[in-house]
Order: sequence, then structure tokens, then C-alpha cells
Amino acid sequence: MSISSAKQIQKRTLEFCKTINRWYLTKELFDNINKIRNTEYRKIPERERIGKGIKFISNQVAKGYIIGIGYYLFMVADRHSIILTLAGLKFFAILLVGIFIWIINNVSFLSSPFQGFITIFKDVLLRILIFICIFSLGTVFLDVFPLKELVYFFVKKINKGEVAIDIGIGQIIELKKSKTKIIYYTNISIGIIQIFSSIFIFILIYLFAFEVISINEIIFGNTAVPHKTSEFIFFTILIFTGTVLLVSGPFKLYLSRETKTLGI
Repeated sequence: MSISSAKQIQKRTLEFCKTINRWYLTKELFDNINKIRNTEYRKIPERERIGKGIKFISNQVAKGYIIGIGYYLFMVADRHSIILTLAGLKFFAILLVGIFIWIINNVSFLSSPFQGFITIFKDVLLRILIFICIFSLGTVFLDVFPLKELVYFFVKKINKGEVAIDIGIGQIIELKKSKTKIIYYTNISIGIIQIFSSIFIFILIYLFAFEVISINEIIFGNTAVPHKTSEFIFFTILIFTGTVLLVSGPFKLYLSRETKTLGI
């Protein structure tokens, strides 16, 4: 610190100390302090303070999570690791969306400027979301145990005539072209449905973002989560789920196309 800066700080400190002599600890002084605090700094209520804390922590965790997972998938992981990682992310996303659906149906208060849209949302859109969760859970199983490997397993157990070469515990199976086509088009369909599922989820985000439907409040017992915090949490869940499906779907299409090209 320079000498001039030190002298300036010293001068300001002395001026401040002189002003203290003119202060009196009266009720009027404390009222003025409270008035300034409430008007200038706007004391945050406890409920809003909790909501802002949850929003801040979620935001920081989400940033670190996205950066870490993105770096791992694109820079570190091999193909099989990517498949298993996406399967794990999908399973986690399904759990979050399941909790989201339960909260929407049981402990949340919704509003919409369009009459009857809340009924449409609960009876139609949420049911489509439930179907997406069930379907995605099936794709997690097929990511861990590929459809072609399952077919090979049952062929070895049931139709041993399709085992072309049997070398001890090792076996080479040559499937009929009809079965190979069924497997290929099934995997293609799974990838396409995942892409459309992600688009549907982003449509839901659009509905919340433009307040076609809003979550006014979520109440857990005596604790209430305010409007902005509720929607932020659900935005995070839906964006995470939609992004995972949007990555998983094209990757499924790529693997299926590559497998067909190589004739594996």
C-alpha cells in the first residue's frame, strides 16, 4: 500500500470517528437503522432465504456436474464407458422425474391462464411423461444388456442349430438376416423414440418458462417452497433429463448404424 493511500484511509477514519460523537443511542436511531435495512437491503423472509439457498446450491452443483460429465464423456471415456455412463444418467434422471411427477400430483399447487389446461396437463402430458419414464427404464436395461447379446443368449439356450462354430466355451452364432434386421430396426426405433422424448420434455420446459402453466407453491408439511425456487428445481430436472435423452438417442442411432456397416 502506498503512503498516500494510507494517509487517505487514516483521514477518512478520523472523520468517521468525529461523526460518532454526534450519534445518540435512542429509539429513533434504531428505528432509522431498521428502516434503512428494510428499504435499502430489503430483509429477505426465511422462506425466500431458504429458496434462494437451494437455488444457489443447485445452480453450482449443476454447473460442476455438467462440466465434469461432459469432459469425461468426450475426452476420457471409451465407447463402453459412454454407454454405461449414459445408462446411469438415464436411471438417475428417471428417479428425479418420478419424484417430480409425484410432487406435481400430490403436494403442489398449479395455475394456468388457460381454463382447463391444468386438467390436460395432469391427465395427458404427465401420463406421456410417465410412459417416457417407463420406456427409458427399459432402454437402461438394453444399454447394460444389448438386445443382440440377449438374442445370442436365448439362441444358445433354445435354438442351437444357429450356432455356427462351437469351440469349447466359445461360440460363434450366425443369425438369420430376418432376425438381424429386426434387431437393427428395433435399436433404430429406440433411438428415435428417445429423441422425440427429449423434444417432448423441452416442450414441457417451454410451457413452464412462458407460464402456460405455473407451480405456485410446493408444501411439505410445514415447509413451503416458493414459486421461483419450485420452478427452478423442476427446470433443472427436466433440462437434465431432456439433455440425457437427446444425447442417448443419437448415440444409439450411431451405434446401430455402425454395427450394420461393419456387419457385426
